[in-house]
Amino acid sequence: MLLASLGHSWVDLVKLLSMAKTDQHLKRLFNDFIDEIAPWLLKQPVKAVSTRNIELPVAGINADEVFEVVLQDDANTLFLHIEFEAGSSVEEMKWRMLDYISRTTRRYKKKLHSVVFYLGSAGKGDRRSMSLRV
Repeated sequence: MLLASLGHSWVDLVKLLSMAKTDQHLKRLFNDFIDEIAPWLLKQPVKAVSTRNIELPVAGINADEVFEVVLQDDANTLFLHIEFEAGSSVEEMKWRMLDYISRTTRRYKKKLHSVVFYLGSAGKGDRRSMSLRV
């Protein structure tokens, strides 16, 4: 446990990195330590995690980070989608997330858990909590 040994939490590290001008540092951190981050975000034990480069059909856009996660119980596999919002975007996050979630689940037929990290002052007008049950 990288951060526990340093006396910090993932929340502390994300807050610190959220002051960055771009999301590149967070993307690298999440890629390098997804085995520790996935259980924290999903709030359940994880057996394995692998990176997925998912391009969503039609719009030709890529989600920031998508990982395939095998839960500890071996019975469930899901996608963990992590989006970093570093600036203002043309479309509100709630509509982008609805688009990502609906197209990804339709195409891959897997459960999907999405998390958005707002960096700096990004997303001030967005609701900070969204949920979609499918």
